[in-house]
Amino acid sequence: MKWLKRVWKRQSRPEKDKIKDIQNRKAEDLSCKRERSFFKGKWINGQKNIEELVKFVQQRWIENKGADMKNLKFQSVFDIIGPVMIGPSSSHTAGAVRIGKIVNSIFGEIPDSVTFHLYNSFAKTYRGHGTDKALVAGILGMDTDNPDIKNSLEIAHQKGVRIYWDILKDSNAPHPNTAKITVEKGDKNMSITGVSIGGGNIEVTELNGFSVSLKMNTPTLIIVHQDIPGMIAKVTDILSEHNINIAQMNVTRERAGEKAIMIIEVDSRDCHQAVEQIQHIPHLHNVNFFD
Repeated sequence: MKWLKRVWKRQSRPEKDKIKDIQNRKAEDLSCKRERSFFKGKWINGQKNIEELVKFVQQRWIENKGADMKNLKFQSVFDIIGPVMIGPSSSHTAGAVRIGKIVNSIFGEIPDSVTFHLYNSFAKTYRGHGTDKALVAGILGMDTDNPDIKNSLEIAHQKGVRIYWDILKDSNAPHPNTAKITVEKGDKNMSITGVSIGGGNIEVTELNGFSVSLKMNTPTLIIVHQDIPGMIAKVTDILSEHNINIAQMNVTRERAGEKAIMIIEVDSRDCHQAVEQIQHIPHLHNVNFFD
């Protein structure tokens, strides 16, 4: 800011207006950072004053009323407080745990061996940011706030899980925070590619060789089945019986007559009875529900 003051006297009026604009933007950015830090501090220190937090967000809304949504400082309370997590980074730690836990949920058991293929940013910082521990914690079924995340490598060793790392710092992966995970147990194996897109949020881009796009921010059913006529109708009929509305649905398959996958996003979180009924459909390999 000092350099702005030094050149102030030598500037024409249009140039002075530009400098004022820079000063105002810097001051506004600093104010936002202080507000964010203040509320994160209150949350981390255990006060969890939700009423005050909500009032703050409402006030920011009033101040920006009539402005374009893109210009709002915060669009969600979680933009301020972030995910509830253990670790230094929401992208490299919380997001990594969630990628690992998706594998745990779909695979359905602790594997004998796991291979982690880490790309770009994940590959360069995986030890420093605890991404290695976070991914393994997810494979073991831990949540982002589990205090045992820091001990996940030792816990996996105690459970007899063999862990392998494939570090690809200079890959051409579309997103820098990308991890491909391959798990095996006996004759059973599975692969998933996940991306940590920021703030602890993730996207699954590949499942057992299928190209998918799972944001995992809405209730989602993932159903792996044999590619035979009538499977989609049987699943959707059950959802209709339980008054469950489908928001979005994607289907794909390896080849005709072989394994296929249904990815169904729904409006209801109360799907457990429907899932139990779906599990009894013939020629279905597995069904997982993420709420």
